[in-house]
Amino acid sequence: MATPNPKWRHFRFTWIVVCAVLVICIKDAAAGRWYDFVNYTFHAGNVCLVGPGRPPSSPTSKICRSFAHFVLMVVPPPDSKAGVTSVLAGAARVSIDGGAFVPAQAPVFERHLVQSDGNTSLSSLPSGVRSQMWNWGYDVRSYGDGILLLPSTICVKLSFWTDEDRVALGEPAVACQKFATLSDERAEELEKVVAPVITLGSTSAATAVCETAVGLF
Repeated sequence: MATPNPKWRHFRFTWIVVCAVLVICIKDAAAGRWYDFVNYTFHAGNVCLVGPGRPPSSPTSKICRSFAHFVLMVVPPPDSKAGVTSVLAGAARVSIDGGAFVPAQAPVFERHLVQSDGNTSLSSLPSGVRSQMWNWGYDVRSYGDGILLLPSTICVKLSFWTDEDRVALGEPAVACQKFATLSDERAEELEKVVAPVITLGSTSAATAVCETAVGLF
């Protein structure tokens, strides 16, 4: 009986491993990797101004603005006829400083379609996966004299579903941030609440979609 060629056995083993990895990736993408947060766009801060002319008007009056910004890529159902152009809808719930999650304004579609290139520093979605860009923001103002209780952490749960049949894409996407705080009395700390500019070719986009499916039209 002929002895199997070692090179053939190595090739067959390598092929089996590659196929297994592909199956796992495909199952993962189909089973639940329907979103990915774009973490480098995250930022949250409290900005406060103190002095005359701030409501209520007194030498120690203060106005503070608390804000947060979240961006994520949302992958429509792979079996959808409209594909990446599927019409989606979303809802949000927010928690401040570890409190209960309460309803908040809905996330916003950025009119921006993207395709993952496999760069894991930007996205964990597999290469070739197409998605829609969405964002959600928090913006609250506080007024008063003396010390104001400003938020220190924020968590958001974002849920999405297909607009046509109301089928949920999966479990809510969850992300959290910490607030940095700046007062006009400590202007040197401005860098804590001002995000650095990251210039990427994909940050601006004009998309033309032409297909037989209804989708976003």
